Amino acid sequence: MLSSKDILDALNFGGVPQFEQARTTLPPIGSDEQAVLERISADPIHVDDLTRLCGLPVSKVATVLTMLELKGAIRQVGSMTYVRR
Repeated sequence: MLSSKDILDALNFGGVPQFEQARTTLPPIGSDEQAVLERISADPIHVDDLTRLCGLPVSKVATVLTMLELKGAIRQVGSMTYVRR
C-alpha cells in the first residue's frame, strides 16, 4: 500500500517544507501592486472603490489584483470584492 510519503518521493517532492516556505514568502511587489495593496485590509473592498482610491485605470487594477491573488497577498471574498490575507 502506498503512503503519501511514497507519492511525494516518487514526484521528487521530498523537500515539501521548502515549498511551504516559498509559498508563504511574498514575491517582490511592484509600485502599482503596493499602491493597491496599501488600500486593502481585512475589511472587504470592491474593485471600483480601489480604482477610485488608487487613481489607476480599472484594467490596471484588475491585473494587479490578479497578481496579488497569485502571490497569496489578497483573496477575493465576493463578486469583485477583496481582503488582505
